[in-house]
Amino acid sequence: MKAKAIKNGLLKAAGCVLLVSGTALAAPPLVSNVTLTQAAGSRFVTISYTLDADAIITLSVETNGVPLPPDAISTLSGDACKAVQAGNRVMTWDAGTDWPSNLTENAQARIKAWHPSYPPPVMVLDLSAGSGSSAVYPVFYYDSIEALPFGGLTNQIYRSERLVMRKIGRGAFLMGRLLSQTRSMILSKDFYAGVFEVTQGQWHKVTGDYPGFYTVERDGRPVERVSYNDIRGSTADVPSIDWPNTGYEVSPGSFLGRLRSRSGLTKVDLPTEAQWEYMCRAGTRSIFNCGSPDATKVGTYGTAQNPWLDKIARYSYNDGITRPRTADALPEVAGTAVVGSYLPNAWGLYDTLGNVMEWVLDYWPGSDVFPASGVDPTGPTTGSSRIRRSGGVSDAQYVTTEFRFSESPGSASNNNLGFRIVKIID
Repeated sequence: MKAKAIKNGLLKAAGCVLLVSGTALAAPPLVSNVTLTQAAGSRFVTISYTLDADAIITLSVETNGVPLPPDAISTLSGDACKAVQAGNRVMTWDAGTDWPSNLTENAQARIKAWHPSYPPPVMVLDLSAGSGSSAVYPVFYYDSIEALPFGGLTNQIYRSERLVMRKIGRGAFLMGRLLSQTRSMILSKDFYAGVFEVTQGQWHKVTGDYPGFYTVERDGRPVERVSYNDIRGSTADVPSIDWPNTGYEVSPGSFLGRLRSRSGLTKVDLPTEAQWEYMCRAGTRSIFNCGSPDATKVGTYGTAQNPWLDKIARYSYNDGITRPRTADALPEVAGTAVVGSYLPNAWGLYDTLGNVMEWVLDYWPGSDVFPASGVDPTGPTTGSSRIRRSGGVSDAQYVTTEFRFSESPGSASNNNLGFRIVKIID
């Protein structure tokens, strides 16, 4: 399809290429009637298309057969990067902002239509509307982390008001200790996992509160001093909230209840213990998720360095060892670090070891015994405590892929305990 040459425009000739994503398990949505137009004297490009079924839509652009960098297509509005209903749809690309001073002879739009059961690799919840009762949290989807707008993960907004999640594929893995209590586990469903631990800024956007101990650069530091009950609800609520007996139900007034109602997403929750260890290990089978078979957990609290942890985790040695950890301590000096300050694991998740311990759904079994091998384990059905993982800002022997301990679900005083969220994909 030809477009009239525009002297100062992006497009001299516009073509269309259709790309569909799906599997044999679900009929892939079909895209047709793609057109690109550009108004005279403008660098706004309008892309129209027809969709035959509800889908999640993402977009890429090629010029002269060469794809533009993913972050060059970020200033989009309309029916792109989100769930879209079937019918005639329109999106607008602000090429003048994304790609200034460039002119091309040939541009092609590649529209990807993803079946909702097989969504794109990255999902982002926009929390910027805040904690008001009428707030709505739009949900956006991207082909990759590199396609995130506003400069990508280095932008502070992804630590304070947008919550980024990566898709983790279902699979089998060995859970538990290296030399004992090894369990063969299968996770049967894909899920999204938070790239970062939930931060104080994100908690504030959803609830309006700042419960965390640390007050300096707090929007980017992980939230702590929040209870399991604050996050999802209590057995004392009416109706009772009691994983796994009441499944994925959460209290409407909890952090997750508010997040779900404002985003329209279901099954956003804490991970099960099996999901947590699966995403923490990221395909490794070592004491830390660095993957090195030589890694050992030596290191006395605050006095000894552990070379396997230094680059991947905030732990006692590299937190500056300042005592006491005061509320106004800089994250470079003591206590928690700004999320994402260390290297991610192989699946692109940050701080799965160290920084803060993380709540998981499961009841503590009453002793340090991992669940039996199985498919999608949910843990015991009764108990007085819930499980926490990751070790937090502790010495190296606790900051491991296998360390686990208990905490009362009503406890909200631990400034070394936070959480990250997951989203089951049905």
